[in-house]
Amino acid sequence: IRRENALVDALARTIHDDYCRQREILGQSGTNMPWDQLPEEKKNSNRDAASHIPTKLRLIGHGIRKIGVSGIPRAPDISDAELLTLARAEHERWAGEQKLQGYRYGAKKDDKAKVTPYLKPFDDLTPRIQAYDIEAVQAIPRILATFGLEIHRMEEVERLGEGSLIDHLARAIHADYVLKRTGEGDTPETNQSMADFDVLEPDLR
Repeated sequence: IRRENALVDALARTIHDDYCRQREILGQSGTNMPWDQLPEEKKNSNRDAASHIPTKLRLIGHGIRKIGVSGIPRAPDISDAELLTLARAEHERWAGEQKLQGYRYGAKKDDKAKVTPYLKPFDDLTPRIQAYDIEAVQAIPRILATFGLEIHRMEEVERLGEGSLIDHLARAIHADYVLKRTGEGDTPETNQSMADFDVLEPDLR
């Protein structure tokens, strides 16, 4: 579990660093502070985004593999429609995570009161707010490339070398799920989904 958590943490840190760079490039405000200074709930938000990458990619029939011998990642074969599918999935992930943190819908954003006007379907958001979700999924290829990985359509033959990256990430997602449910008082006896990853039913993996 330590190895999987370390991978998610590394991806999460890179997601945050990329976000900060983009805010600087665009001259926009945001949570522009070093990773080590982030509040824990902001770190967890990035961890959740990292864990969710394989899930989003599966929605459009894509996976993750090591970059080939050229060392240059292939440009993702993703259509505009598929990009919007990814953006919708990212917004749904974000909304679910915000609700877990206690946020509720309100007309005016107020982080202290945990109120946000963005807890609504992706298609009901303004283009300016939708752009944040689109930007987040557009960043996935360059974030993965920093780890020597690329996105590919699943019909292609893949070789991931030592073990399956997707399996590693699935284990990390499960470990994070177990941690959250434990914090809420669940146990493997009351929640079968908290069982060890290797003994889970295939449909729960």
